[in-house]
Amino acid sequence: MPDPVDDTAFMAIDLDEARLGQLLFYDPILSGNRTVACATCHHPKFGTSDGVALSGGLGTIYGAIIGALIMQSLQSGMAMVGVDAPYQNIVVGAVLVLAVWTDIQYRKRVGAK
Repeated sequence: MPDPVDDTAFMAIDLDEARLGQLLFYDPILSGNRTVACATCHHPKFGTSDGVALSGGLGTIYGAIIGALIMQSLQSGMAMVGVDAPYQNIVVGAVLVLAVWTDIQYRKRVGAK
């Protein structure tokens, strides 16, 4: 068995950088419309999941559930037919890229930001 991991195995934390990161995480200034902080959706209490549109913005829990079901079904299906794990990751990544591209095209078409 490998040796146990202790604190020396991790990078040192710069407290000033950590405080800045925490401030920005809870500040809406980083959002596109400056009204929603990262923490609004990516709450640590919920494992930082969100369910928003892939290009950013406001989303719904239904969108998160549907997206998770699609991705899990895709991965489970590939595993059942014997697709190797690295190829599964490539396919899932390609589907995500396609979803982002489709979302961006749709938003351009309807004039949403």
